[in-house]
Amino acid sequence: MKTHRLYPKLLLLLAIVFNFVPGGDLLAGTFSNNFSSATVSGFTLNGSGTRPDTTAFMPVIEGGNLVLTYAENGENGTIVLDELDGPGSTVGSFNANFKIRIGGGSSTPADGFAFFFGNAIDSTANFGEEGPDVTDPAKGITVAFDIYDNGAAEAPALDVKVNGVVVATTPYTIQRITSDTFTDVGIRLNANGTLRVVYKGVVVYDNLVLEGYAPLTGGRFALGARTGGLNANHWIDDLVITTTLAGAPTAPTIITQPQSQTVDERSSVTFSVLPDGTPPFGFIWYSNDVAVAGATTRTLSLSNVSFSANGAVFKVQVTNSIGSLTSSNAVLTVTRDAAPPTIVGVRGSEAFNSVTITYSEPVTPGTATNAANYAFSGGLTISDLTMVNPTTVRIGTSAQTQGSNYTVTVNNVQDTAGTPNSIAPNSTATFTSFILSTGVLKWEFYGGIPGAAITDLDTFMADPRFLARNPDRT
Repeated sequence: MKTHRLYPKLLLLLAIVFNFVPGGDLLAGTFSNNFSSATVSGFTLNGSGTRPDTTAFMPVIEGGNLVLTYAENGENGTIVLDELDGPGSTVGSFNANFKIRIGGGSSTPADGFAFFFGNAIDSTANFGEEGPDVTDPAKGITVAFDIYDNGAAEAPALDVKVNGVVVATTPYTIQRITSDTFTDVGIRLNANGTLRVVYKGVVVYDNLVLEGYAPLTGGRFALGARTGGLNANHWIDDLVITTTLAGAPTAPTIITQPQSQTVDERSSVTFSVLPDGTPPFGFIWYSNDVAVAGATTRTLSLSNVSFSANGAVFKVQVTNSIGSLTSSNAVLTVTRDAAPPTIVGVRGSEAFNSVTITYSEPVTPGTATNAANYAFSGGLTISDLTMVNPTTVRIGTSAQTQGSNYTVTVNNVQDTAGTPNSIAPNSTATFTSFILSTGVLKWEFYGGIPGAAITDLDTFMADPRFLARNPDRT
């Protein structure tokens, strides 16, 4: 890694001011630079890689912009700001605004850019789209603009990390992240440990609670970008960052209380709380005054809600180093499921030895895999029954005749409601068996299975969906 510091002949567009602001917080450092001149200080430029002309790559200020990378392969560039606040100062909040251009490179651009604030780095740091490596006890906040999928479907996305751990991710298309012109970025950390991120005029995150975050002492700001075997320009302009020092810790209060909700039986529901005060916060959720096991974050998510939860009262206790506070009550109303299941799909198989039936809602395995509840026309007999997923059952049959119509009659299959509903008596559905035909290809798609190499086939073939032959698309 090579390091280059630009020493000033003239200090431009950089001001560090100290002043008290309303509420007792201390306004600390301000960095402002439009990169119209290379004769400025207050930061260090670090780079690695080699340009096509074989010279070592370094970030450069040219054309009124800061070039972290060109649209060339194998470059890595970072700007690390000097500490904006005095030694030992603790930053309570900050506001960062800048313009960025990511684009103009290879047909599939790579790799991306990251904004970082934390005490995990020094002036020699150099990182790419994932931000710096952050390990305990070093801390930091990363906002990552990742434009290249490394095979785990983790990108393109705009991610937020706290101490190296992803706490929020928003999928993007490459086209929504990249641009051949400069676009605005706004990143604001609030004193209560929530984050706001605005990109291309769109609020990506607002009041995002940074789980595990606490005000940082001795933090630095840095912006880094990288290219690999593919590339893109990563250019910065009009960078303005203002910090506010943390005041005395304050006890928790609640900005947004948990809200009462009404949901259908067996659906999902989420309760949440937005705290104020000094982070980090702790959370304990209660249902009818009993602590919910494992519910220790600001949100409580429940799935497959039973009708027995109708009328349950939820609340959350919020704590920090100063004290604790319990939220108001939120009542859950659950609407009973009174609708019986219906058949929404039935098809044969290319092997002519099975039938797959799909129901309108989850059904009980005991009734859905009971051979006595099914009857087929055309002399088909049942050999076995398997639950593919909560709404789908596969029935093994005797050999089906190509291109023949068959009718299945279903009785006594029940849904999974607290008070089960049975399918209408003698419900029927008709399907046509497959026909072998020259020149026809069957294509199956199984999405979201990690890995892209041949060596990852074992993972793919062990996936429950593949084993059950239940693709996302056919």
